[in-house]
This record gives sequence, C-alpha cells and structure tokens, in this order.
Amino acid sequence: MRILSTRNLTNWPSNHLIWEWEDSLAEGLDCSIVTANKLIANLSTGKLQRVLPFTVKWGQPHGALFMFEGGINLNYLRRYNDEHVIPCIVDFFLKDSQLSSFEKQFYHNPKVLVTSREVYEHLKEVNVNLNLGYCPLTLPDKYRITGEETFEKKYDCVLFGRQNKVLTGFMDRYASSHPDFIYVREGEKKLHYYTSAGEYLGFFGSRKDYFELMKTSKVLLYSTPGIDGGEVRTNGYNQVTPKFLEGLACGCHVIARWKDNADTDWYELSKFSMNVDDYTMFEEAMDKARIEAMDMKQIATYLEDHYTSSIIPIIKDAMSSVFK
Repeated sequence: MRILSTRNLTNWPSNHLIWEWEDSLAEGLDCSIVTANKLIANLSTGKLQRVLPFTVKWGQPHGALFMFEGGINLNYLRRYNDEHVIPCIVDFFLKDSQLSSFEKQFYHNPKVLVTSREVYEHLKEVNVNLNLGYCPLTLPDKYRITGEETFEKKYDCVLFGRQNKVLTGFMDRYASSHPDFIYVREGEKKLHYYTSAGEYLGFFGSRKDYFELMKTSKVLLYSTPGIDGGEVRTNGYNQVTPKFLEGLACGCHVIARWKDNADTDWYELSKFSMNVDDYTMFEEAMDKARIEAMDMKQIATYLEDHYTSSIIPIIKDAMSSVFK
C-alpha cells in the first residue's frame, strides 16, 4: 500500500495536520507517500470535468492507496471515487437528505473510514450503502511527550482558531473582574496575535508556531464544534477534534463545553474538564487552572492511546480486508 496525499495541490494551513498524520503513518507502516499530478489535477476540475467527466481520474496514482480527505464537496465529481482507494473522511457534516449523493461520491471505494464515532454509528443506523469503518482522530507522533516536560506558562489563556462564543463570553467577563488575567487572541489580521495588554506577539502561521505559543498558555478553551450556534455548520455533529489532544500535549488545563456522544466518551473529556454550563463553573475552573500545574505524567499516559501510530492496526486491517 501507499499513502495518497494532496499536499502538492493545496497549502491551506488546516491541511498541515493531515500531512503530519500522513508522515507518521508512512513511517509506522514503512510505506511511501504519493501525490497526483498537480497540472493534470487542476485541468480536470470545473467546466472540463462537467463536459468530459472521465478526466477526473487523469494523473491519479495506481495501486492500493489510503488517503485522508478533509471534507466532502458534493458539487463536483470526486477524483478519488476509485476501487483502489480507501479514504478516511476527517470532517463529515452532511445532512441526511444528502446521504444518497454521498453514496454516489464514494460508491467505488471498497471501504470508507470516518473519524467520528458519532457519525459512524449514525450512518450505520440509517443503512448507508457503503462499506464503512471507524478511524479516530489522533495526535501526530512527533508531539509525543514523556511526562517529564515543564513549560513556562506566560499567559493565562491563548485563543487559537475557531472559538466557542459562550466560553469566550465567560472569559471576557472573567477578564473584566480579574485585572491580572492576561490572554492572547488573534488581531484583525489573520494569524497575527496580541496579548490583552496590547502587546504584539507576531505572526504564527505554522504548526510549530502554534505549538510554541500554546505551550505558554495555562488554559485551553475547548468545545465540540456543533453546539452554541455551531449546529449550522456541522448539522449538529460533535466530534472531538485534535485541538483537545494538542492542548493536553502542551500542558494546558482544559475548560470545555460539549454535547455527550460516542466521541466524547471515547476521548474521555470528563476526565480533564467539567462540562461548563454557567459562569460560576467557569470562574471556579479558571481560578483553579491559573494556580495549579497540570499532571504531565497523567497526560502522557492518556495520550499513548491517541497518537497517530495507534491507528496503524485499523488501517492495516482495512487495507488487508479489501486488497488481497
């Protein structure tokens, strides 16, 4: 088998994590990473694809292939609807009314993995006509910790990426009554960060930058994506994202909101945070997090089950079950 990557087709920052998963798996599986021909792939999209649909497969590598797919676009023919490809869908937010189109887009794949246990169980329940499997989201092995780590916690909270409006509302209220509370958030320009005191910290555009800044934070504000208004974007699905694992690896206390489901059970969110329902709970959690260090040995033990190498048996089993 080989790993099929789209890293030569896009440089969108959210894909960098996928590339790290690919690198971890390639090392653990002792296999190569291949890419589609960029020129041909770009030519066989849009209008040409609609007029000459067979061009969608131009330039695609052959042989048994595993790949991560960041999301599902039902507006175009899918390049990787192929009997030689086992895809693993990272973000699944489709409505039930779209499931027939989903089946058509993945019909030729001999097996389709999804990274949300909640999604997997629902698709099985409604009898989606695909050979489905579950493969959880993970933390790349390059971020493995030993439990002996110590991090200089310069800031009380660092806000990276999409935020939950209820938690940030609680934080703003907390900051207004605690003048010594210092947090970091993105400015008007994307990926440029400032402290609440107005200090410009710089441009943090890489995964390395992200981890280095997160290590300086005492707290990670975390929520599953399909609550508090996020239902519109995710159609109510609430998978646990790698941000949770990343925050733990950086020694952050987690203050969180989530909707109980198979994913939150699998990742044991309640082991690291109360499900914050009101400001009083938030304030108590923040007060505690600001003065107590995380138990890094506990985190190291927990993360052993959630590194990318942990899904190698799942991928091996998926590949061997369909490619004899």
